[in-house]
Amino acid sequence: SAGGVIAVSRFSELDFGKINGDFDFDIEYGELDVDYISNLFKAGKVRNTFAGVSLGFDPKSSIDLDAEVQFGDLDYPKAASMNHTTEGYTTNIYKGKLGVSSTTPSKLSITSKNANSAINFVEY
Repeated sequence: SAGGVIAVSRFSELDFGKINGDFDFDIEYGELDVDYISNLFKAGKVRNTFAGVSLGFDPKSSIDLDAEVQFGDLDYPKAASMNHTTEGYTTNIYKGKLGVSSTTPSKLSITSKNANSAINFVEY
């Protein structure tokens, strides 16, 4: 369990069980797996290149997502209110809301290149 996390990783795998605060990840050639992120976080950033990402959020979270994915996919809960556009043949832009909470949404930014990212809601 960690409060806030700032991590830069190259050629490594990062696994976190629980994050209770804000986070900022810059990952290349590896993998990031966060089992549970508390709904108390206010800002989260992920930059991943050739590194798969899996993020599990508290179901009570309210998230304002801004994501740009080049040469990869972004999986997110289907109940999301998401605008998805494609630029060229390689870049997908996602902007929208995740979660059902009526609280002020937390900001989540994902910039992904040559990698897949996944967002899920999980109980802790």
